[in-house]
Amino acid sequence: MNFRKRFNIPETATEALIQFIKLLLIEIGSSDFEEFPGSLYLARNALGLKEQYHDFATCLKCHKLYNKKDVEEFKQNGNLTVMKCSHVKFPNSTSRRLKQCQTPLSAQSELLHGHISIRAEKIFPFAGIRSQLASMYYWPGFEKNLRYWSERKQFDDILTDIYDS
Repeated sequence: MNFRKRFNIPETATEALIQFIKLLLIEIGSSDFEEFPGSLYLARNALGLKEQYHDFATCLKCHKLYNKKDVEEFKQNGNLTVMKCSHVKFPNSTSRRLKQCQTPLSAQSELLHGHISIRAEKIFPFAGIRSQLASMYYWPGFEKNLRYWSERKQFDDILTDIYDS
């Protein structure tokens, strides 16, 4: 997966490559490679790789973030219910009325056999700082860019900052 990140290859291309490799191995090696994963999801599971994103449910109106699991498993009086946004704009203001957003955060749908499913309306994937720094480190020329500010041209009578080049 580091190769994919380093060369900025999209997941769809990686998925197609894995499917092609499986097809090629089956054609060449007969049925010996039937267990080879046929998708990126199965390859990640087989190799023990996990996605490094945290998913948050997002309010469509005020954009407040909620834990996705809390939104999808929200119960009221023991029943699964659609959770509503509890964000208050300017909660410390004395001149405004304290009014909650109350926008539904999820949609409820009925599945087969009468089961109820609740899915968040909008998902915000968040990558942790460690994974973001690791992906930045793999950028081509990253270390050179770190030293760029010290090697730039300086002018005697003009003030510059790190964003000037």
